[in-house]
Amino acid sequence: MKILIAVPCYDKAEIEFDQALLRLPKEGCEVAYATSSLIYDARNALAEKAINENFDYVMWFDADMVFNPDIIDRLMAHKKDFVTGVYTTRTKPIKLTLFDLVQPGAYHAIERCPNELFEIKGCGFGCVLLSTSLLKQVGEAFGRPFSPIVGMGEDLSFCYRVTALGKKMYCDGSVTLGHVGKYIYEVTDEFR
Repeated sequence: MKILIAVPCYDKAEIEFDQALLRLPKEGCEVAYATSSLIYDARNALAEKAINENFDYVMWFDADMVFNPDIIDRLMAHKKDFVTGVYTTRTKPIKLTLFDLVQPGAYHAIERCPNELFEIKGCGFGCVLLSTSLLKQVGEAFGRPFSPIVGMGEDLSFCYRVTALGKKMYCDGSVTLGHVGKYIYEVTDEFR
């Protein structure tokens, strides 16, 4: 099993992210960063690398996330093509980055999540385990998989394309991450 740990960023990773990344087991994994002022260009470059170099999965992390060292194993255990953990925005108002409706120009955030695996219609890409097979299918059907649709960011645009293919996405609500901002915002009981 070959996993690409893909980290798109604007310029640099947060120190807390680097510390979390260093604690991950690296057997079978390769870490790749891509920088761009357009985050979708960085994501598309990492997607090309994953496909061209025959990785089985891509573990997407934004460069401002903190997580436990067992995160990849926990997400892989579900044997899904697309599974995320749960985290919040890093600016107020603090909200979950999970959605039960994603359409061009219209999306609806989930306000509470269970502490188990459940289906979603979209999410932020700060933490997504994605099979390269699904990534390739999205690219073949739509071109550059992370190019934004008008009215949507690159992450929700990708999620919209996944559902347009009739594929499912999941969140493991028991896998939580911190999001580095002025503070590290964490999932609290108010979201349960």
